Amino acid sequence: MSDTDPRRPGPEEPGPEELRALVLDPSAALPHDVLVGAATPVITDHPGDPDRQRILFLWQPTGGDPDPAGVYVWVNRLTDKNHADAGLMRRKPGTRLWFTEITAPRGTMAGYRIYPFAADSPGVVDGRIVYSREVVRGARIDTRNTEFRAGSPFGSVLRCAGAPPLGDWVDPVAAPGVTETLTLTADGRVLRCPLSVPGRPADGAPVDLLVVFDAEKWFGRYRLPAVLARAASAGRVARRFAVVGIESPAAPGDRLAVLGGNRAVLDAVATELIPRVRAQLPGPPSRVIVAGQSLGGLAALSLAAWHPGVVEEVLAYSPSVWCRPGLTARPAQVHDRQEWIHDQLRAATGRLPRLRLAVGEFEEELEPTVRASADTAVAHGFATELRTYPGGHDDCWWAAYLLDDLM
Repeated sequence: MSDTDPRRPGPEEPGPEELRALVLDPSAALPHDVLVGAATPVITDHPGDPDRQRILFLWQPTGGDPDPAGVYVWVNRLTDKNHADAGLMRRKPGTRLWFTEITAPRGTMAGYRIYPFAADSPGVVDGRIVYSREVVRGARIDTRNTEFRAGSPFGSVLRCAGAPPLGDWVDPVAAPGVTETLTLTADGRVLRCPLSVPGRPADGAPVDLLVVFDAEKWFGRYRLPAVLARAASAGRVARRFAVVGIESPAAPGDRLAVLGGNRAVLDAVATELIPRVRAQLPGPPSRVIVAGQSLGGLAALSLAAWHPGVVEEVLAYSPSVWCRPGLTARPAQVHDRQEWIHDQLRAATGRLPRLRLAVGEFEEELEPTVRASADTAVAHGFATELRTYPGGHDDCWWAAYLLDDLM
């Protein structure tokens, strides 16, 4: 651990175990303004289970902010939906400090945010939280968070000892090569497609082509081309990548219409966008990889089924296999098996690409249906890998897997 690691307490600050004891003991006095130096959450080993850790979330109002009626910490798939009560904080007597503690597997990683609420705030019923997307939208980034302080673009992130690092995503330099924005017209829509093309490597190795859905996220927020360029320069990624993205509409219904098995859009990606980009590369790519998450993961699987000769590899993270064409909104329940994607995979012919799927162990509704989709792909002859991870439906996990899969 480096001297600048934000997890490391200063010489006069309590260590994690001591701080935890001070917070949990109702009679113990806290050091003045305990959150000034303490990085959050406070993570300690579980004394009864070496495979788990204890995670103590802390929050207190700043300056002259009024005291809330309560505080809820939304932790992706750990304190939401049926587990919302686990995220309700309690106040330490005689202080303005709010806290709650959960336990999780040692490899857990999850985005989280803090929701201080008044008695009449959205989602509050009789002083308790009724989980909803409105509550999550109203929650704030925890600015004391270890990963946020380190520059994480994923907001505040719980990252236990065994979770993958996120340092590659912090402050990447500008990507080398040509960057432009193409357009793709399909199904009556004009989709923006940002493109980053690096120069040919000095050793003459080919440049691979990576196609990503939700480009507004991967190009705009996470600067994927720059991340890949830096990782390649440092030797952590073996090849250089040209990256082209397909932006999604902002409205949830429109995003569903574009990515939810839209044949016209995916045909245009396969027969127009990818050939156009290939012609702009410094040489033929040795691989064409398509990647997506959530609805973008379903689009990637659909592309693999409909145009198996166009791509060599598909990366589908937490794919929305509950979806089918024609839906205008996400169903209230997504745990029932939807046969549509199974039918598309079984109908695929020709040279089938390799499929790499991943889904969170805490995605209680989605995990069984993604596993069933992987079984169908294997039975039909796709070379398929399915991995699960201790987390939920979460950008930080998808980003970590994307880099790992491209190495």
